[in-house]
Amino acid sequence: RIRAARRRRAGIAAVAAASVAVAGIAGLGALRDPSTIEPAGPVVVGVDVPQEVAISGFPYTLTSTSSLTEDHGLKVPESDQSQAVSLVASDLGSGTATLFLDGEAVARARGSQDLELPVPVGGGQRLRVEIDGAGPQARVGVAVYEATGELAPGVDNGTAVFRDSVADARLLTAAFAREGESQVTVSFRGRLSDVRFASYCTTQEKGLWLNVDFDGDGPITGPCRGTDSRDPGGSWSSFEDDGPAARHTVRAYVTRGFDGPEVDTADAEVGVGIYSQPSPTRQVQGMSVDTVVEYAGRTWQLDRVIRDGGVLDFSTTDQLLGFVAQGEMSRAYWEGERTRGGSAFLGRATGPASAMAGVLLRGERYEVGIVNAHDESVPGTLLIYRPV
Repeated sequence: RIRAARRRRAGIAAVAAASVAVAGIAGLGALRDPSTIEPAGPVVVGVDVPQEVAISGFPYTLTSTSSLTEDHGLKVPESDQSQAVSLVASDLGSGTATLFLDGEAVARARGSQDLELPVPVGGGQRLRVEIDGAGPQARVGVAVYEATGELAPGVDNGTAVFRDSVADARLLTAAFAREGESQVTVSFRGRLSDVRFASYCTTQEKGLWLNVDFDGDGPITGPCRGTDSRDPGGSWSSFEDDGPAARHTVRAYVTRGFDGPEVDTADAEVGVGIYSQPSPTRQVQGMSVDTVVEYAGRTWQLDRVIRDGGVLDFSTTDQLLGFVAQGEMSRAYWEGERTRGGSAFLGRATGPASAMAGVLLRGERYEVGIVNAHDESVPGTLLIYRPV
């Protein structure tokens, strides 16, 4: 009955390691319109910035601000918590200011006052700015935020949380094992093809594997980790199944080794969550592609599907570039008037594979395409997502 499971991992680029959507304390509208920010924080280069933001419901608080020039950048401070940075600019006139993180363009400001959405960053990474077409009165800065350690709304164990929603997928049910136990069971009603599942397992004991079993049909397995994500719903699997809606029982448990005996009281934290898939997927080159995704601090909706490549005009809004390609060592690339970049290589030898390539910032025309390791053009499909 269960034919196959598909697994998706969120985030492949350094800037997208925290694949999240900005919402909550300081919402999208507030960051686009600084006059409405609440709760208000300090003024940076003439622009009010919020004292608090929420990224996928995880609270962040302002830790520092700094002015930037083309000659003087900033090193992100080290921290045990996740961090994010908002680009702030004023008096750009008809020009722009582009923020680079370790050489990758991650945000662009323009106009008389602009406060851009927070971008996830890591301690030790370097920020620099390039100003194009603005007069000497232009000022640029950044606001640095740090996660408070509190969790987003959802089902949690005090350390990790299955969020109430991921992209537009809604949490149907979730649970963590009780203290002293290493197995947990949840149930839901629906079609397996209409849900995705996420799991969680941490342990300091070597050789333990997490098993997730649907209706006793055999487990999907993977090793437990010393540490796991605070946001396990961001990495999930789904089923290709044509069965009718029914009540399903999902059990997560631990074994010693890949095919070893079950361990009832292992020193492990175990959890499982089931999410709906409200948005339809789209078939591209034989692959089922999500039409709503989270990437680099935002939620995105599939807007266009383009074969092979070409020149695209992103004059008004940022766009997220994804791709589907067949064959080993393929990657997507983009070359704009001021910025360029590319994805990691896909290493799958047979069948199609897909990945998110990166965010292409507004205000440029880009040549986009798919090439192999020898920089030779290869057939494929580009996925263009717009911000939600």
